[in-house]
Amino acid sequence: MLGRRESSLARKSAETGISRFDPWVELEQMRSRMDELFSKVFGYTPLSKLISPPAFEPAVDLCESPDSVLVTAYVPGLTKDDIDLNVTPDSITISGEWKRPHVDDKNIVCHISGIASGRFQVTYDLPAEIDPNGCKAVYKDGVLQITLPKTETEKRKAVKVRVEES
Repeated sequence: MLGRRESSLARKSAETGISRFDPWVELEQMRSRMDELFSKVFGYTPLSKLISPPAFEPAVDLCESPDSVLVTAYVPGLTKDDIDLNVTPDSITISGEWKRPHVDDKNIVCHISGIASGRFQVTYDLPAEIDPNGCKAVYKDGVLQITLPKTETEKRKAVKVRVEES
């Protein structure tokens, strides 16, 4: 499961000309508009927002160099102790928990809650076999950078073939 969902469909946009069509975004926008409509007409917060707050996944880049797989995750507001990393030769799992500030203060009433909180966990398949024992992770200013060295077998897989003219 590398990367994000991609769609090859395009449609014309009034603002920018041509834009990529993503049916998942369209469905989420439709659900959001319906929730807004019910909220205005009936004067209540839709049950879907009370039961399941928006799921949070940190933004992640997964890149590959000749010697390693590089993972960068944006996880602002956490400390290094709030982050758990689990690595196997073919996958990486990043998990942690955002704690909501003021949650124990009974004198504070929250009218809008748009900041993600709670546990998260994401797992990515790696594009190459890595050596879990040689992994390094550095967390600074909300950015987690992970270097996963490839196994010697993976490093040798790429063979340069010379092309000759006939």
